Amino acid sequence: EEGVMSQLKAAAAEVTKAGGAVMVLLDSDHSSFNAEKEVMELCPLVTPNSFCIVEDTKLSRWAADGPLPGIKALKSDPHWGPLFEIDRDREPL
Repeated sequence: EEGVMSQLKAAAAEVTKAGGAVMVLLDSDHSSFNAEKEVMELCPLVTPNSFCIVEDTKLSRWAADGPLPGIKALKSDPHWGPLFEIDRDREPL
């Protein structure tokens, strides 16, 4: 997994250097722990006016675990919370 993260970070740096936009879509292991980890690793790569999308946060409504508790924990963290916002206008449901 570390090799994949390094490749993603290098690709994002190339795109940014060329003046392009970087958007991140997280849709893998939907556990709270993994969502929190991926947000901390990959969402800082997002360029201004773009998005870091965490898929399937609605799973947390029906399951004991899901990405939403991890996102809420980050949002309430003094370091991470101010770095991103939840955009409910973009949610389909």
